[in-house]
Amino acid sequence: MMHRSWKYFPQRLSFVRPISLSERWHDNNKLMRCFTNTYKNTVRDEFHDNTKESDIYCLPPQFLRSNDLECFDPQTHQRIDVAFDSKDGKPLQHQANAKNSDIDTETKLKKVTLNDCGDEYEVEWEDGHRSIFSSKYIETQLQRFQKPKQLHHHLKNYIVPTPLNDVSRVLPRLPWSNLKESDIRSSSQLHKIRFPFSDVVTCDSDEIERAVQSLYQYGILFVTSTPIDDDGAGVAALASALSGPADKTSPETTLLAHYLENKGNEGKGQNPSTILKNGTDGPQRTLFGNVWFTNASSMADGASVADSAYGNEALPLHTDFTYTECPPGLQIFTMVSAADVGGESIFADGLAVAEYMRSNHKKEFDTLCRIHRRYRSIDDETGWYLEGNGPIIEAVDTWRGLAAPPKDSDSESRWGAVVRIRHNDLDRLPDLPSPHIEKGDIESFYNELKEAHDIWDNLLARDEFRLVVKLQPGDTVVVANQRCLHGRFSFRSSCSPRSVIGCYVSQEDLESRFRWMMNGNCTFK
Repeated sequence: MMHRSWKYFPQRLSFVRPISLSERWHDNNKLMRCFTNTYKNTVRDEFHDNTKESDIYCLPPQFLRSNDLECFDPQTHQRIDVAFDSKDGKPLQHQANAKNSDIDTETKLKKVTLNDCGDEYEVEWEDGHRSIFSSKYIETQLQRFQKPKQLHHHLKNYIVPTPLNDVSRVLPRLPWSNLKESDIRSSSQLHKIRFPFSDVVTCDSDEIERAVQSLYQYGILFVTSTPIDDDGAGVAALASALSGPADKTSPETTLLAHYLENKGNEGKGQNPSTILKNGTDGPQRTLFGNVWFTNASSMADGASVADSAYGNEALPLHTDFTYTECPPGLQIFTMVSAADVGGESIFADGLAVAEYMRSNHKKEFDTLCRIHRRYRSIDDETGWYLEGNGPIIEAVDTWRGLAAPPKDSDSESRWGAVVRIRHNDLDRLPDLPSPHIEKGDIESFYNELKEAHDIWDNLLARDEFRLVVKLQPGDTVVVANQRCLHGRFSFRSSCSPRSVIGCYVSQEDLESRFRWMMNGNCTFK
């Protein structure tokens, strides 16, 4: 057994004296009438606790309008009210006339009718639009929006970690911007993020370590000369090389060793596999399979294709699997067949964008760190229904566990290292405020969120943060999915379809590889 020396850094501890909490709560059988009469947008001046027709008035009208069926694609259930350029996916800046925007604070209810059966609401809006909601759906949202009963309790001393400039004091992450395709393809590139496939999928552990270090520091790798005619075996081996256990010697448990042992036997009917019976690394199993193709006809029967990636329209910058509690750590793309026109890939360093916001838009940075957003994926054909939530910018919260902010502190001192980016407007559900929000603060909540989200979108639209690459067959991009965002231009293909093969790697497998590389001297939470 191999032993490694571990170094521990003692944390500086600060203690907060116990604070007594006293919370007022409503009776369990009543709705929160306190929100109703304060909406400028509602038409009722009185609220009747015991009438079912009144229930819907407890929900913010902004939330209701954003959940109109016309805001969602009926096939993919992704949002279609997100304004972005149809060619390059850039967010559109001015949405004053955008219909059904979830952050439109001028939304006004005109009339609400509950049908005779009591199972459906019809909402008429001031602009003449009509929305239909089932009563079960409204009840479900009210359960989320009601204040739960709180027990009186006292807090003991809390240990507060000091803010971190980064997740590791051993190896810094390096935010990047103003990166061009020519920089990547140049042999004299400043940043070592381009590797030949044979330098990563190798038995040379030192070569692999160099690639893993670059992946950690920049959140992105470009791998050239990747095999594209092996049914994804090379892509799976690449996933194995960059994640999971550092020991890659057993072909029974690690796909890297399995691939290297069998890659010369393709003509003998012994093609390398993309999954091992007793495997401990490699592609993460998802609703798209373990290795996926953007050409739907190449997907295995029963694998999901309920995603806008299977079209030819532009895709705005996003991270994948925002609708899971822990999105994958890596996404690997290998171009098999490029589009005749368009189809350029777009990448951005979410860490660079977040740190720019921290420096230049402190209030909005705090908003995107604090407010959790909800995301969803539904596949009617295969029966998947996934939901996840989290802030767009997840940073180390140095106030976590405290009953009140530390004395003389502000939001700027609250957030430590950025550890995760979670952003996909197409899968994001309309925002519902916390049930603890004061009755007069609903409008402020939506205004604050709109301002912060607009700045985030504006930054993602800036060319300095957008790396645009026209991938060629055999070109592979490895993206740290919880850090870097990706998108694409719209495209046309006449000779052959644009086709990409790829896979995911779990965040746990990726973090394990990073921690091993740094002797455990890093944290991602």
